[in-house]
Amino acid sequence: MIEVKLDQNELKALMSKLDRINVSKRPPLLVDALRQASLIIEQKMKLEVTEKSLNVRSGRLRSSLESKVNRETMSAVIGSGVRTGARAPYANIQETGGTIVPKKAKWLTIPLDANKTARGVMRFNASDVIESGGFFREVNGNLFLFAKQGKAITPMFILKKQVQLKPSHYLSNTERATRVIALQKMNEIVERGLSK
Repeated sequence: MIEVKLDQNELKALMSKLDRINVSKRPPLLVDALRQASLIIEQKMKLEVTEKSLNVRSGRLRSSLESKVNRETMSAVIGSGVRTGARAPYANIQETGGTIVPKKAKWLTIPLDANKTARGVMRFNASDVIESGGFFREVNGNLFLFAKQGKAITPMFILKKQVQLKPSHYLSNTERATRVIALQKMNEIVERGLSK
């Protein structure tokens, strides 16, 4: 999640324009400007996740990205589940990177190509493979879960104690890349308020 606030110079420039607007119209106008700017960043963030930073499989993270304006602090928060609370559990680690370890099991089961659709979605979970006669075997120092498919034996998972995930910076990259555009939108809205 990122919080977008105006720096002092941006705020001064905007306030000099707002000073020329009727006092009663300023807060709603500023909130609308901030809302429009945060929506621009939210939309660009969804594109960043889809087209650049991540290999989209389910679309869960992309659909959880939202923006919310705080009227009291005149700031906007943009990120996974900020408005509805429906956060993608992996949103933070995709941004910052980190080590993934198993929560309940002894091993992480990483699906191999034979167990993925064209989009990279897992076809069978490890329990399904084991229940259908799958077996574990160590190969070159790595532990694999194999599936029996007729006479064929296919590696379906590699087992790991932990996995290091590289940061994608999908939030911070988007905020930096769209800040100028978002600020221009805020200025447009305030300019329109001046002409009314």
